[in-house]
Parts: sequence; C-alpha cells; structure tokens
Amino acid sequence: MTTSNGKQLIRAVVADDDRTVKRRLVRALAAIWPELEVIEAADGVDAWDAFLEYEPAVCFLDMRMPGLTGIELARRIGDRTRIVFLAESNDRALATFDAGDVLYLLKPLDASRIAEIVTRVQAMLSPQQQAGLPSLHQLLDKLANQLRRPSPVRAIETSHGVLPVDEVVYLEADSRGTRVVSDEGESLLKMPLKELVVQLDPAQFVQINRFAVVNQRHIADARRLDSETMVVSLRERQKLLQVSRFFQPQFADGKRRMSR
Repeated sequence: MTTSNGKQLIRAVVADDDRTVKRRLVRALAAIWPELEVIEAADGVDAWDAFLEYEPAVCFLDMRMPGLTGIELARRIGDRTRIVFLAESNDRALATFDAGDVLYLLKPLDASRIAEIVTRVQAMLSPQQQAGLPSLHQLLDKLANQLRRPSPVRAIETSHGVLPVDEVVYLEADSRGTRVVSDEGESLLKMPLKELVVQLDPAQFVQINRFAVVNQRHIADARRLDSETMVVSLRERQKLLQVSRFFQPQFADGKRRMSR
C-alpha cells in the first residue's frame, strides 16, 4: 500500500493503557513519520489482536500494561516485527535492554528520543537491513522470569454451566463471545476469545489463527494443502481448522512445537 505521494505506507501498533502517553507518541509519530499508519491499542490484549489483524512492521509496547505486558507480547510476536518498548526510568529491565541494544523510550516521552528511535527503526526496515537482525528471544526469556503472572484459568462459565478447560476441544470467536466446543457438545462463553486466550495455559492451548484456539492434545496432525495453506485435523473429529501464516511455524512435521 502506498500514500498519495507514492511512498510506501507502513503500519505500527501503539499500545499503552496511559492515554496521555499514547496520545503524545501518536502525535509525535504523525509529525516525524507521515507514511506511518498507526493502530492504537488500550492494553496487551487489544495489541495482540491488532497485531494479528494488521501485521504491523513495528510495535510500540508499554512494558507494564494489563492483559499482556510488553515483554509477554513481544515474546508472542517473535521476530516478525520491530519492537520498541515504552518504559519507566526505574524499570529493572533497562540494564538488560542496554546490554542487548533493545530499542526503548522512557516516560515521560522526549521528542528528540522519539525521533532518534524512529530513525533507527526506519533503518531496520530498509531492504538492506531486513535479514540478519539479532533475535530478542534470549533477552525476553530472561526478563519473563521476573514477571508474576496469574495462574492459568482452570474452568470457564459457559451457557451450559461451569466447564473445566481440560474438557475443551477448541474455542472459536463468535459475534456473541466465544464458541466452546467440548466432548459434550457446544456452548457459548460471553467473554471474547481475545480476552480468554491470554488466560489459558500456552503449554496446553495453541492459537492457530486470530479466531481459533485448540487444546493441543486434541490435535491429530498439521499438514499443508499448498504453499500458503495449512490445516490441523482433530482427533475423532472430521473438522479441519485452518492455521494462519503467522502461526504455521509452530508446527513442525505435523507436531506442535512447545511454547517458549
């Protein structure tokens, strides 16, 4: 996609639960980088959903936002986009960031620092720099150990009553909430799937596209139909579920790669 002056349009997600910080950053980006299309997110849940929908080239992520922190979200995103963290000056992660040359902005935001970071991101996005960038995984894994997360949800309240998550086969987004498929049949959960997915145990449930999450013990195999299309089949069921391009690398030789 290009702008009216012929330049390539680039997308970014800006995620922060502090509206003042987010507004200041969005305005600064509009002035410094007019070719950038910004999608705003209020928290980590919305940011993850926005990433899956728009596949932005860069994400500006608040370190401590609710739902998913910037660190957790960056681990989910992996190396698919460039990450800039928004951090407080006393955040313990800064020393690790500096040692690993991780991009970040300190609050309160400084216009000159935003301009500096934008210049570095633009250089990373140039064709000459697209390959060979260092992975953040090791640094993020180290920082993730410092985070305190609630225990994964063990039961959900559906239209048919309380259902242990162990009995769930798969979950699909529905206009009314989340459709829950279990061995006992189908029911409805009023909570949107994008809010539920961050509460599930990633070692047990695997997201395969923006609108579907599967209990991995019910996955029989994963196979490609062509160079672009992959599907998973479910044990003792005829239904095939499509795996979107972003989630395809987590399957190797028909088996699930364990979550990081």
